[in-house]
Amino acid sequence: MHTTPELLAPAGSRESFLAALDSGADAIYLGSGRLNARGDKAQFTQEELRELVDLAHKRGAKVYLTLNILLHDEELEEAVALASFAHEFGVDACIVQDRGLMRCLARRIPELAVHASTQCTAGTEEAIVAYAALGCRRVVLPRELAIEEIRELTAFAHERKIETEVFIHGALCVSVSGQCHMSHFMGGRSANRGDCAQSCRMSYRILRNGEAFRGEGPWLSPKDLGAFTILNKVMETGVDSLKIEGRLRRPD
Repeated sequence: MHTTPELLAPAGSRESFLAALDSGADAIYLGSGRLNARGDKAQFTQEELRELVDLAHKRGAKVYLTLNILLHDEELEEAVALASFAHEFGVDACIVQDRGLMRCLARRIPELAVHASTQCTAGTEEAIVAYAALGCRRVVLPRELAIEEIRELTAFAHERKIETEVFIHGALCVSVSGQCHMSHFMGGRSANRGDCAQSCRMSYRILRNGEAFRGEGPWLSPKDLGAFTILNKVMETGVDSLKIEGRLRRPD
């Protein structure tokens, strides 16, 4: 039987958090500290995190903590400690990219729900099996998938008691699901460490044999994802969560 999927909204500020709650979000995802894929302007302190989780639960909503970057060895314990702290006061899940962190959390905090981030590129049945084996209870499917692919992978995941989540709004990366090295190559800012410089959004000239072939423009930037006109088709796939991108966006 088809059920209405969760509506998952972003929050990078208290104002955005409250706007998401007031607008009917079933769940909100946010970050705390430095081990997630947004900068300093979209972070909550641990005390703010505790307060907002309590507020969301009183309103019947869930809160997911982002730990969605690739970690260095010396950061692993910090990430586990933050996840443990968040779990103690009731955060509903952690969104994780690093497979080593997934393994640690499954071993040390098995009660904590872990969602495989979209940067995990879990767009195949084999990937879903692999992330389930790492203890993930939900997989955020790649943004590049077609409706029928979402339907098939969701059915496969549900057979294994794994939930699926898809983006219905947000940017499309020139690389697959944000696994881009362009920003780091051009300016030393790693997209997989939460510091993307949006290099693909800049304007470039296209040359042929050293001569301008096309005028200057943002030729590497795909159009943003907007599933508003096909929401009924997306919901018919059976996905468990519809995700809105934008922890840096304004509350409105």
